[in-house]
Amino acid sequence: MKIVTITPNPAIDLTVKLEKLIPGEVHRAEFSTAHAGGKGINVSSRLAAYGMTSAASGFLGHDNAGFFERHFQENNIADAFLRIPGESRTNIKIVDALGTTDINLKGMTVKADDVENLLAKTESLFAEGGGLAVLSGSLPPGCPPDFYRRLTKKLKASGAAVLLDADGAALKNALSGETLPDCIKPNVKEFSEWAGESLATLAGILKTARKLLERGLRLIVVSMGGEGAVFVNQHEAIHVEGTVVRLASTVGAGDAMMAGIAAAWDQDLESAARLATAFSTAWLEKNGEGLHFHEKVEKSITNVRAAKL
Repeated sequence: MKIVTITPNPAIDLTVKLEKLIPGEVHRAEFSTAHAGGKGINVSSRLAAYGMTSAASGFLGHDNAGFFERHFQENNIADAFLRIPGESRTNIKIVDALGTTDINLKGMTVKADDVENLLAKTESLFAEGGGLAVLSGSLPPGCPPDFYRRLTKKLKASGAAVLLDADGAALKNALSGETLPDCIKPNVKEFSEWAGESLATLAGILKTARKLLERGLRLIVVSMGGEGAVFVNQHEAIHVEGTVVRLASTVGAGDAMMAGIAAAWDQDLESAARLATAFSTAWLEKNGEGLHFHEKVEKSITNVRAAKL
């Protein structure tokens, strides 16, 4: 199946490891790493590590495009990005014993013509019909909040299935149109913000998800951090939890789950839930990007607990 990820606001992810983050103090990093990132690019990267090919599209700044281009070449990801003037942003992740502190920059400002060009370019990638489009992440300055809604309508008209991982105004706008995505993957906080109420229980999540499914979505996945995730379609619901033997980092676990959803799109609900959860837990235990990822996923599947709701 053709898979295309769309990342309107990509970033160079700079991760800095500290012993302890103390505001106002000078720190010496234990180590730092920089990766081509942005949620959709992360999905393509996890798919590549699993042995699946995809194309990646979105806006990419001319000034530091080479950093991303090397990543695409090394990971066999087809480069379908639209180049625009400027420099793609850098996001900073500070990791210490207490967790991860994220500092996300806004990104380049895009123009109305850039938006129209990306809509047309992405639509052309599905000119032959069918396939799977994964729309992920925030929108850059200048990109209207209805971007995902407009793109969803174009892609579904081309016969593609659309998976959306967004929050805030972008998610609200995408779910306000007549043509909805096939799948969304908010976390509990994002889903609660969209619903306008606290969804602190499984019963509350299921009730809200089922109302939304009545409008035409095929799958809703709500991640709950350490409490696993809920997968709901129009016929059943499953709560899944993975076993993390040794936590390396929580950075990118949600994008790994999105990659697993894409990889398992044609499978039944329980199989898809197990594979997507295994993608996430395998990434949580990573010892290096892409290192034996397929083997880690296959091992993690055996440790996924699934319960029908």
